[in-house]
Formats: sequence, C-alpha cells, structure tokens
Amino acid sequence: MNVFLAIVSLAAYRAFLSLGFNKEYTTELISDLGWKLYINMVKLPRFIARLLYRDPQKQMTFFLKLWMKFPFSTLGYKSKAWAEVDCFCIDWSECPPFEAIKNNGTDEEVEFFYNTWCLYDYAVAKEMVKGGYFKRKNCLSKGDQVCDMRSHGS
Repeated sequence: MNVFLAIVSLAAYRAFLSLGFNKEYTTELISDLGWKLYINMVKLPRFIARLLYRDPQKQMTFFLKLWMKFPFSTLGYKSKAWAEVDCFCIDWSECPPFEAIKNNGTDEEVEFFYNTWCLYDYAVAKEMVKGGYFKRKNCLSKGDQVCDMRSHGS
C-alpha cells in the first residue's frame, strides 16, 4: 500500500509540474493531500491507545507498535524497534516507498519525497498523543544509512 501511495505521489508531482505549477506549491499541495490520508489513519489507533492507557508515552508506544504491523509491516521494511522510558525508537534501514522513489525518480523527486513523506513524521507525533513530538538525526532520503526515528509521548 505505501509503495503504491508513494508512486501515486510521484505521479501527481510530475503531473502538476507538467501543468506549469512550481515545485514549492506542488510539494505543498501534494503534502496536504497526503496529510488528509494520514490524519484519517491516526483516528482509530489513537482512540484505542487512549482507551487502554492514560500515560502519553504508553499511548505513543502502543500506537507505533500497531502501525509497525500495518501499514509499516516488516514486509519490505527493515527496522529495529525498542521502547525506552520516554521514547519509542525505530531505526529503519530499508523503506520501500523511499526505494521506489529513489529507483524511479530524480534527485529532485527524492527531495520531494523527503519534504512530504519524511516530514509527516513530525506532524503525526503531535496527532498521536497530546504533547507528542518527534526527533530524527538521520534519514534514508537524505543519504543516511538509517532513519533514526524517536517518538516522544510528552
């Protein structure tokens, strides 16, 4: 599903550019459309996490463990995940949506992927739990060997 959505994002990016839209506006528009999909995917897991746990970090951990089953399952993704007291950590070493863009796109289109897909992580953390936030030092789409995602419940 995620690879398909990444390719659809790339196709939309190319289509808008071919119609004369500038890169920045096209990126913003497609990012906004993608966000509408993501925000709807957050609602049910967030509700379940809030029913089960009062602690924001436990909610975050539950939420992310669920998302690692779907839509970020181990099929095609390679990751190492663990929970710390104040953080749920995931180190991704392979990301199929990124690989699809890298293998079928230009450097500019990889940058588009980063500015949409990779930046959703910051906003999603805020939506998962009240006071949630996200940190990352390295990112595959920036040429690093790993995406080191750190999601904090508060």
